[in-house]
Amino acid sequence: MQRAITRLPIILALLIGLGLVLWLATLDTPRVGDGQTDRSWVAGYLDDQHRFGQFVNLSPKGLAGIRLWLPRPVAPGTGELIVHVRAADGGPDRATARIPVAALAQHGPTDFRFAALQADPLHDEPIAPLLLEIESQGVDRASAVSVIAGHNRYSNGLLLRDGQALPRADLAFEPLYAARWLDRLLPITQIAQRRPGIFGWPPLYALLAYALLLALGWLLGRFALLGRYPALPTPDASTTWHK
Repeated sequence: MQRAITRLPIILALLIGLGLVLWLATLDTPRVGDGQTDRSWVAGYLDDQHRFGQFVNLSPKGLAGIRLWLPRPVAPGTGELIVHVRAADGGPDRATARIPVAALAQHGPTDFRFAALQADPLHDEPIAPLLLEIESQGVDRASAVSVIAGHNRYSNGLLLRDGQALPRADLAFEPLYAARWLDRLLPITQIAQRRPGIFGWPPLYALLAYALLLALGWLLGRFALLGRYPALPTPDASTTWHK
């Protein structure tokens, strides 16, 4: 009974540690990549009659969203904004994200999230030319959205307005990459990428690391006990035992 009571705090500590590891392994905290940092002026107004685009050079692997500076208008209406991510030379969308105009941030950026892109096994290039395109549905002039841009600080891109290039400007944006809080200590998201089944679940590698730490702790504890209590002397040959 006494041993069971003594072990109870240890079991509780292990369970709390397990829950903490799982929480940190699933806590979504996207990593921000390099984008356009100048957000000094309005490039135009987005409604159903206009669209904007930005050529970028980004690593597509793990790309999970685009952060844009599109302030919510005073009368947002019921329309929505759509962000397309596709190859710069055309082709189908690699990702799409939709957000209602009413859900845009009034001050600061809005994150357009989508499922993380996987690297092309045949063309696994670290950097790829992409086109970010923004359009609207159900947005009239009264609820048009300001598109924030800046001077040409992003050297690897070009801003488009209705298909026409604005050579001295770039869209204010930041790429977002899939990451979990625990990635700061162990790259579990990167380890799990493109692995099949349960092996593609990032928290699995957090649990394996936790189990390894527990095993090492147990071994160290055993060695400490062996060093603290010397081995019992073995009886010599002259020792005799009598019933």
